Amino acid sequence: MKQLNLPIFILLNLLFGSVFFLVLILWIFGLSFTAQDLGFILVDPSLDNGTGFPFLLIAILGTFLYFPIPFFYNRSIYKKLLISKTKFYSFFITAFTVGFLSVTIPILINWK
Repeated sequence: MKQLNLPIFILLNLLFGSVFFLVLILWIFGLSFTAQDLGFILVDPSLDNGTGFPFLLIAILGTFLYFPIPFFYNRSIYKKLLISKTKFYSFFITAFTVGFLSVTIPILINWK
């Protein structure tokens, strides 16, 4: 079972990186639509008034639900992997970044 810990660790951190993109987009939408509701900027003139605060609430809730999961998972799996701290962080940063970029790059390529 200990041999499966490293591949599961890498796959879950790929997933955490991909989901981080969604949390980031929720914050971008939430802040920009809330700024439009408050009259600071004009993002989309076709939006109804009051759409920014629900987006902001969803972003806050998504953040509170998302960030503890990777934090506590990586903290608990570190003891089970029996690898050095340097290898652990290099695997984590690489997997998380590849997961984030696997969602970000295709969207940026198709951006018009």
